[in-house]
Amino acid sequence: MELAGGDRVEADHVVIATDGSAADRLWPGLGAPAWHGVTTWYFRPPAPPLRDPRWWWTATAAARS
Repeated sequence: MELAGGDRVEADHVVIATDGSAADRLWPGLGAPAWHGVTTWYFRPPAPPLRDPRWWWTATAAARS
């Protein structure tokens, strides 16, 4: 990858943290995705569902190994 200052960096993986259209402009040939409209609903319960302040998530067995 070539940086804005002209330096080159070798990497096994690159994360392009942007929307698909911008990623395609930054990495030609990546392919811009088709866009689909969505609606997001946010809800706030009257009290936290857990008293423990830690974050919890579930992963598949493949992701844990």
